[in-house]
Amino acid sequence: MSQVVERTVSPVFDDEAFREIIEREFPTLEGRQSPEVMFSAGQGERTHGDKAIELARRFGLKLMPWQREQVHLALSTDEEGRWLHQDVVLICPRQNGKSLILEVIILYRFFILHNKIIFTAHQWKTAKSIRNRLWKRIKNRAWAARKLEAKNGGRNTASAGEAEMEESGGGKIQFTTRSADAGRGFDEIDLLLLDEAYNLEAGELDAITPIQLAAQDPQTYYTSSAVNAEKQVKGVELSRVRKRALDGETDGMLYSEFRAPDGMDPDDPETWKLGNPSYGVVATEKKIRSLKTKLTPKGFHVEVLGWGDWFSIGDSAAETIIGLDVWESLADATPSLAGDSCLAADVTPDGKRVGVVAALARADGGVHLSLSPARDFDRVDVVSSVVRTVEMNDPLAVVLDPKGPASTL
Repeated sequence: MSQVVERTVSPVFDDEAFREIIEREFPTLEGRQSPEVMFSAGQGERTHGDKAIELARRFGLKLMPWQREQVHLALSTDEEGRWLHQDVVLICPRQNGKSLILEVIILYRFFILHNKIIFTAHQWKTAKSIRNRLWKRIKNRAWAARKLEAKNGGRNTASAGEAEMEESGGGKIQFTTRSADAGRGFDEIDLLLLDEAYNLEAGELDAITPIQLAAQDPQTYYTSSAVNAEKQVKGVELSRVRKRALDGETDGMLYSEFRAPDGMDPDDPETWKLGNPSYGVVATEKKIRSLKTKLTPKGFHVEVLGWGDWFSIGDSAAETIIGLDVWESLADATPSLAGDSCLAADVTPDGKRVGVVAALARADGGVHLSLSPARDFDRVDVVSSVVRTVEMNDPLAVVLDPKGPASTL
């Protein structure tokens, strides 16, 4: 088995190695082409990457060196012809062109390898956007468009919240938001793409993972910008994946994190170049200066420089949104209440435990939270309890997660 390695710059991934192609094809490109942190199982066989890049060229796509290298590494195979990396993690600041890498890989694995693919995102507009870009490229190539025509055994459908493509050779793609319905209609999944992975819950994968395991050689991709723990409360899962990589638990993982080196001046354009591989082409100085006026300093650090505010993993107290010491200091056994209330119930992803909380308006303008102890999830018991509370307090609403186990209430 290949040894897992860490590198920031290697002879293969040195910017100077790409100087000729940069000067010829991307004369304005100034961003560093190598990630700040990278773990891989080596180079492997790069034939699939070569073919994918050639197919991309025929679709009119031109990749920057860092994008080409990410395609090559993601599609590398071992001595037995299996994917060298079962998990591919790409973390890169916004406005750099991560999606183009995914488009190239999707086109190749859809039309050439005839794979079953699911592309999921937190928001439908993200999944819809990449679907529309792919369809625009496909319909401009007659040979590709014919493979999606119904008369040839293909399919191309789109509705609110989901779209599918099926080509005559058996390749199939579903574009969707993450939900319990993701993967519906698939008997196996060769490639699972988790875009916007900063907003990913382990429980959201429960419906997909068993289908993916049915594939002979499945791969999972995580693509995201860095996590901002203050705003992205579901960033725990990606933080956990990142910690695994940094701790050396990278067997079968390709991990690439593009960000500016720690300790540099965040206001210096030289820092911007080191954190954004497409600087000068996609992420331009003009765009970054504009973003800087709209973002908080922390938002700029996370979104533009890649300096994530990651969740601490391993200490359960550190994973709470509010520190337990702060939480305990705010306890109030005799609150002065006035006005409306609201009730919410949620269930753990495994469907075993349930928690119910009431939010009540306080006389001082604050909100008092009253939590019931977490207990075994008995649907009849929970419904009866909620009904009693509604009858007694007439809350404004009872809130449930429509995508989790609580939806069965």
